Amino acid sequence: MLAVVLSVITSGQIVARIGRYWYFLMLGPPFSAIGSGLLYTVGPATSEAKLIGFMILSGVGIGVTMQNSLFAMQAEFRDQPKLVGQATGMATFGQFLGGTIGLAVAEAAFSSQLSKNLLKYAPTVDKSVITQTPTNIYSQVAKSEIPSVVIAYCKSLDIVSPARPRPARPYLLMHADPSLTAL
Repeated sequence: MLAVVLSVITSGQIVARIGRYWYFLMLGPPFSAIGSGLLYTVGPATSEAKLIGFMILSGVGIGVTMQNSLFAMQAEFRDQPKLVGQATGMATFGQFLGGTIGLAVAEAAFSSQLSKNLLKYAPTVDKSVITQTPTNIYSQVAKSEIPSVVIAYCKSLDIVSPARPRPARPYLLMHADPSLTAL
């Protein structure tokens, strides 16, 4: 998240000075795609340094593209100043609506898959404790059951985002037993 914020600020300052946003719209997506692809390769043996690097790379790609797409929208309507606010508002609305719908669908798919995977990998663990927050795995589950629950949780994340980074997976794996090789 910090990489996103810093890259939004930095790219905004550079665009304000040079007046060109197009470079960032072309350079951002490859950074995001490479970072997201690298995050998808995360496993139990991945070091924290690599995880952080992958997240920074992805965050920079997202950050330099996110704000500059609104600059492009405003530049498109510069000859019609009355429409700049409407165009920017529609673009922002589209970003939020897409995120909202995507989150709702992903949550439903994840919850369904988590129930199935907990029955498969950790049938003796109380499901209600884990579905509240992944941090409960390490505080309210028996140490012998933690590897099975982490595997179930990570396998459930696979259905949600097969082509995007799995944000909770790095956290889970950083705190998991290094012997988790089934992921």
